Amino acid sequence: MIPNSDITEQRLLIRGCVVTGPCSAWSKESATFQPYGPTKPVLAFEPTMTGAHGKFDVTFSWKLVTNGRPVTVAVAEGGGYTCKLASDDASCVVRNVGYATPLSVSVTAHSSAGDAAPVTMTFTTPAKADPVIRLSASGSCIGVLCGTQDPACAIDNTCEYITVTSSLWDATTMTCTFRSPSGPIGDPVTIATNTTVRTKVFYGDQTTMTGTCVNTSTNETATQTVTWQ
Repeated sequence: MIPNSDITEQRLLIRGCVVTGPCSAWSKESATFQPYGPTKPVLAFEPTMTGAHGKFDVTFSWKLVTNGRPVTVAVAEGGGYTCKLASDDASCVVRNVGYATPLSVSVTAHSSAGDAAPVTMTFTTPAKADPVIRLSASGSCIGVLCGTQDPACAIDNTCEYITVTSSLWDATTMTCTFRSPSGPIGDPVTIATNTTVRTKVFYGDQTTMTGTCVNTSTNETATQTVTWQ
């Protein structure tokens, strides 16, 4: 047995012996080695994120460096959240993280030789982007054929339906209102978000027109003013 072989560097010398005869001379010293050295820190990887709309899961991963001994890890979080450790001790995940939230996780490897230096990994979830709407005309109708609305489409006029394209909304629906310099156009409409919807609201004057869409549950709002066709 080599004394203290689990904690200090060693050099190896060898010689050959026959059962009933002499032994050869000792070889030259080998390079240094440490088969069971101190516990080594984990090797951290880049954190990854999944999810959307302010509900993110962030995974911190690392590689265990065993160095000849079984290694376990202890995870310390840097805030009021929990990073759930995987069964293989090689990753942990923080679930349902909101927007613009900084996360910090320190991983300490442990073996019978003691603790390694902790390795800290950090990640910040993205900030909330402002929701967006884009107004355009789609389809057309003439006069009373457009239907009943205030203001109506003039008898000899061609009107277009207001189409709303939206993106970056957390809410699944939004309520939109439309105004011209003369006042409201039609009634408010509640439509799906993050898609393109042609409303039943029409307009035919060559003026500016403003659309405003809101969702009070998520406190999101977006507006755009365009010059109508």
